[in-house]
Amino acid sequence: MILSDGRAAFLTATTKGYDPNSVQGIWAPNLEDATCSNVNHKYRLLSFGRRNAETAVFGVDDQTGALQNLFNLKLSSRDFPGSPGAVKSMAWTPGNLFEEFYLRI
Repeated sequence: MILSDGRAAFLTATTKGYDPNSVQGIWAPNLEDATCSNVNHKYRLLSFGRRNAETAVFGVDDQTGALQNLFNLKLSSRDFPGSPGAVKSMAWTPGNLFEEFYLRI
């Protein structure tokens, strides 16, 4: 989930049915400029597009339940000089191995 102020969170529930009292939000640490999100269910990854043309990929820590930043994807300044803009949307490749992201230019 992306909030209007750029913070990002992962919502989870302890019940299968809808019960607002069972929903818990887990904040993505050090992320205040998120623009979009995408989930890779196969590898349990959450990715968040950012205003600075990067994506941050998180996983859920099995012991604490916290979101852990695993890696960031960044466009090369050699291939994309200047400021390309915010990430508009993201998609995982069919094999779920790589993430493609699109920029709002």
